Amino acid sequence: MHVTHRAALVAAAALAISVTPVIAADAVKDAAYDDTLHADPWEQLNVTAQTFTTISGGDLVKVTLYCMGWGEGDDVATVVDLYAVDENGVPTGASLGQATTDPDGAADSCNSGGGWIDYAFASPVAVDPATQYAMVWNGFGAFGRDGESSYSDGHWCYQVGQDWTCTDMSDFVFATWVTEAVPTPVDISMPPSDTAAVGGGLGGGTGVAPILLALAGLIGAAAATSRLARRA
Repeated sequence: MHVTHRAALVAAAALAISVTPVIAADAVKDAAYDDTLHADPWEQLNVTAQTFTTISGGDLVKVTLYCMGWGEGDDVATVVDLYAVDENGVPTGASLGQATTDPDGAADSCNSGGGWIDYAFASPVAVDPATQYAMVWNGFGAFGRDGESSYSDGHWCYQVGQDWTCTDMSDFVFATWVTEAVPTPVDISMPPSDTAAVGGGLGGGTGVAPILLALAGLIGAAAATSRLARRA
């Protein structure tokens, strides 16, 4: 019985590992240039983008911009789109996802001397690690920009007509936030009913216990056959 019980526990552990689920951790900061001390307000006149390079990647849940002034009316920048970039480092293709912010809350943050605005994606966007993307917005808002271009993994870009131009003159102050999948701790101990089933036969168990006991029985039978062969 000792061998059978041990074999059942080994089988239980193997089964638990094979079906371990994953859960989403809290959002963590990924790519960012968040030096607000050197930020000056910049009122963009064109469709504007900031390219960035992911670090760990994951599911992008929001981007944040540092706002230092907010406009009025329907032309405020309440939407940020995520794009891939081409070989020239400019936005390309269709939007990979759209993030929005609450204009009233954003206005309160912006017009009180500067503050971070969250643009949240309705559905998280999967982003690869060490890959460049572009966040793109269109509308009024004096977002913080560093004129020294201290961020080396992306560029400020603007669009005139259909053409994009990226420059090393400055970078917007921003941060990106991702969630990463982490293993869920698994308790491989057997419930009381299944433990009883191991000692009491196939008829008394529920769940995976009958299967595990059958596997243990096969292992025990093989061991018994081996012993008989050695005696012969």
